[in-house]
Order: sequence, then C-alpha cells, then structure tokens
Amino acid sequence: MTDTTKHLFESRERSGIIATLGAKVLAIVLTILVQFIFSHSHAERAHTLSFLAPVAVITLVLLVLMRSRARKPTAIGLLSVALDYSIIVMMPLIWYYQDQGLGELSASVIDSGILYVIVLFLALNTLGIQPLYPFILTQLSAAYLIAVMVIHARTAASPLNDVARLFPLWTALVWIVGMMLTLVCRSVRKGLVASIRTEVRNTQLARYFSPNVAAAINREEDDFFAPGGRIQKVAVMFTDIRSFTLLTESYPQEMIFSMLGDYHTFMVRAILDHGGTLDKFIGDGILATFGTPYPGEDDAARAVQAALAMRRDLADFNAERERKGLFAVAHGVGIHYGPALVGNIGVQERLEYTVIGDTVNTASRIQDLTKAHSCDILVSRQVAAALPPDIPATCVGDAKIRGKAEPLTLYMV
Repeated sequence: MTDTTKHLFESRERSGIIATLGAKVLAIVLTILVQFIFSHSHAERAHTLSFLAPVAVITLVLLVLMRSRARKPTAIGLLSVALDYSIIVMMPLIWYYQDQGLGELSASVIDSGILYVIVLFLALNTLGIQPLYPFILTQLSAAYLIAVMVIHARTAASPLNDVARLFPLWTALVWIVGMMLTLVCRSVRKGLVASIRTEVRNTQLARYFSPNVAAAINREEDDFFAPGGRIQKVAVMFTDIRSFTLLTESYPQEMIFSMLGDYHTFMVRAILDHGGTLDKFIGDGILATFGTPYPGEDDAARAVQAALAMRRDLADFNAERERKGLFAVAHGVGIHYGPALVGNIGVQERLEYTVIGDTVNTASRIQDLTKAHSCDILVSRQVAAALPPDIPATCVGDAKIRGKAEPLTLYMV
C-alpha cells in the first residue's frame, strides 16, 4: 500500500470509528433509559447509572479524540471494544444480583436482553472497517457466555428451566452472527482498499494523461506504476517562456505566479486535448510527450497540432491581458521525434513517470534555438516528415546541436 493509499484508507477508517463511537454513545444512552424504565428497584437503577454513565463519558472522550485526528485510531478502536465488553459482562450481573428472583444466572443473562446488545455492538464495530474489532468482541462474548453456563452448571441447585436450556443455542447463534459480521467487515475492508487504490490511480493518471489514454491504462492488468520502463519512439515537446528571468525582476511575484497559473492551464489543456502526456513543469517551461505510454503513427503530427493550438490560445491570452493592461507573454516550442526510455524512474517511495534519453535532450536544444530563428515553433526533420499536407513546415537550415556529431535540419511551423 503506497503512502497516498495508506493515508486515504486511514482517513476512511477514522471516519468509520467516529461513526461507531457516535452510535455507541447513543446506544448507551438508550440502554440507560430502557434500564430505568424496566428496572425492578431504585437500587438497580442506581447501579446501572453508576456503571453506564462513566462508560458513556469515556466513549464520548474517545469520540472527541478521534475527531481531533488522534494518531492511533486502532488503539482507540480496541479501547472501545473493551468498553463494549465491560457492558456485556456487567449489565446481566447488575440485573441478576438486584433481582434474586430470577434464580438462574443463565436465565438472567437472556432475560436482561444482553444478547441483543452483543449483536448490536458487533454490528456497530463493523463500521470501523477493521475486522479485528468484531472478531475480538465475538470471541470475548462467546467466552463470557460459556463461562456463565459453566458457573451455573456447577452452582445450580435445581434443574434448568426452559429459558436456561436454550442458553447453549443462543451462545452458538451469537458466535455465528459475530463471525459472519467479521467476514462482512473483512470483505468491506478489502473492497475499500481496492476502491481507494483505483481512486488514487485515476487521480494520478488524470494529472498526466488525456482521458482516453487514462482509460486505456486502467484496462491494463499490469501495474502501470511499477518501477521500470521500455525504449520506444516518442515525440517530445519542450516549451519555455521568453525572457522569464527579466519578467520576474520587473513585476511582483504575485503577478508572475498568477500569469503562470493561467498560462499553464491552457498549455496543459492543449496537450491533453491532442492526446499528449504532461511529463513535468520545469520552472516556467513544460516537458510533454506524445506517444506515451502507447506509441502511434501520428504522435509527431499531434505534437505539432498541440503546439499550433498553444499558439492560438496564447494570442487570445495576450489579447485579454492587454485589455487588462498587463504585460504580454511570448514562448518558444521545440519538438523532436525519436527513441527514448519511457517508464517509472526513481525509488518505490517516490516514482516519476517520465522520459529520458537523447531525444529529450535534443527537443530541449531545439526549443533553445527558437530564439535564434525568431520563431515560436521549431521542429526537427523527423517531425516535419510526419506532418500532414495541411500543416506546412519551412526549412530554416541545419543547426549544430550540442552533444551531436551531425547537424540537425530544423523546420519552422
């Protein structure tokens, strides 16, 4: 379970325990009212109140601790189970010792209605999404009921009455119901973990991929976020805002961050709308890929189409800024197509889905050359060769790319 998944699951478990404790406070209050109505004496009411009132207060304190985001929800859940068990043990004894007319301890346990209280507490503990809670309470309750039977068998002076004869059956039914609720809780927990993992996965995918690509990844049986990668052909796009350092020196930082947020919004939209993948933000720039995770024949063409959409959106963006009296923004886009290593790089605690290799470095160098050629979109020969007829590309000549022995032929779009 990743850190993100674990955090979300603990949040859901905490919410479940809060619901459990709240319901238990209500159940204890109702138990006090019922005992007061049906008690046989004032002494029995006094004993009931003196026992249940502190239990209700402690449960309420646990509820407050959980709502204040206590760091050990499982410990609080187990303490709540212990309080449940104290009620299960003590209430029949209070009833029995205050009314000796009941005669048999086993019969008084059934007559007190504690069996229904056990089932109620078992059901409430399943809300904590932790099967350990109903499992422990089931075993403790069954052990208590069996102990009552053993004690009565050794101390009874007369034959069992009709109610007491059914006691073993009621004990077995309580254990069966408890184990069924434990299995249900375990199933719900597994389903919740799977649901959270899917939620985290979808959230992560939505950050990087267009909706259709994210849907395709979700259909895969393999773990897409496992470490590792593969070499494949990909179109790599680099963007960079012109004279960004000068802008940061000339305008307040609040204005720069506001501009970047708006600028990145339409840039990312153009990338995703054309089936691209947002790799990362690099300061004011963006690294995006087309053909990841699944390569296609039109990857290079879609990258250029996305760049053209960025050009149109940037013009609208600047027109709006000029109407507001704000500074205009210019950028350069460089695109290259070729083999790259694509996959999850890093350590298990912090993996990053990215691309590395010569193709990435070359795309970055091409973007740098947009300034020298006074254009906003510059692509390599490999990209230009993949463009459809309706997207003209003009050759601007060969350029020496740092790290490459042979010059690279570049095209302006």
